[in-house]
Amino acid sequence: MLGHGIDISHHNTKVPYVDIASERLGRTVCMVRGTYGVKPDSKLCAHFSNVRLAGFDHVGIYSFFRPSQNTFDQCTSLYSTVKKTTNYGCKSNDVAPALDIEDDPFGPVEWRTPSPLWVPLIMEVLDGFERDFSTRPWIYISERVFEMLGNPTELLEYPWWLTSIGRPVTNKYKADIRMVQHRVSSWRGLNKQPAFLPKEKLAIDQNIIVGDLPLINQQA
Repeated sequence: MLGHGIDISHHNTKVPYVDIASERLGRTVCMVRGTYGVKPDSKLCAHFSNVRLAGFDHVGIYSFFRPSQNTFDQCTSLYSTVKKTTNYGCKSNDVAPALDIEDDPFGPVEWRTPSPLWVPLIMEVLDGFERDFSTRPWIYISERVFEMLGNPTELLEYPWWLTSIGRPVTNKYKADIRMVQHRVSSWRGLNKQPAFLPKEKLAIDQNIIVGDLPLINQQA
């Protein structure tokens, strides 16, 4: 393990930013949700400011991919929202933007489950992120979703933030995995918490860094 981190959104109302950032077992990172499709995350500004103040080594932005929404609008929404409400990208150790690819339980029925039809739309958003932020993005994905998409080789060209909660990391597709989301629980310190409590009050998605994080001012 090269370090640890969390990812947060408007669902996280109380985050012990300083406690997490001060747990010095390698580098620390926090990924803050910028948008859900075209919709800005209501906690982006507050979360981002608090993460900066807490002293995380790395701060990044991610966006939920929503296949039923216009891909250009999703890109534009993330870029404009981030630029209006944060100073993301002003530091050399800020992490490149990530596209979160997972089921869409609230979308139109025909778009709720990942399928090969999603792939060209995903590529349009990734291309848009690279155009707007002038850096290559990375993707948040599970091996299950990758398989449902039809094992698209084009997604293997991007660094992965792999979600593998409650499962061993096999990396059977030889992806370039940089970080692994491995558990959800309230924060009690890296070595003091149960492995999987998704419904626990104040639960936070937690990650371990396993490779070089793709930085916003570098090509991955």
